[in-house]
Amino acid sequence: VFPSRGRHAIVRAVTRPQLSRLLQYAIAVGLPVAVEALRGVLARESGVPHWLIMFLPVVMVSAAWGGLGPGLVSTMVSVLLVMYFELPPRLSLRVEDAAELLGVVVLAGIGLVLSFLARASAEPRPDGWRG
Repeated sequence: VFPSRGRHAIVRAVTRPQLSRLLQYAIAVGLPVAVEALRGVLARESGVPHWLIMFLPVVMVSAAWGGLGPGLVSTMVSVLLVMYFELPPRLSLRVEDAAELLGVVVLAGIGLVLSFLARASAEPRPDGWRG
């Protein structure tokens, strides 16, 4: 398929699509908002898994497709949505429960790590391959 670039070009084409910067940031903001909307619908219908499980894949996709900037934006939007809509007191950015605050810190920390890993995988390696 990519005779001059070899196997690594195929992997790169599958794992990091070429998206415009505007589209990368739109995905970084839109995915967390879509997950929050979906969570609101599911919460009325049945028990929904913990919010952390719902938002981590969103951050992973944003970081993998967009790199550092969109990954950080997606992390920030996810944290703000969780704090505002999910945690008591609702419709406030205050977090009163220490366990829930720890969950927010974990979400932010994992988002930061994923975003920086996405950046590192996009940088050239000594063997010339970019992930």
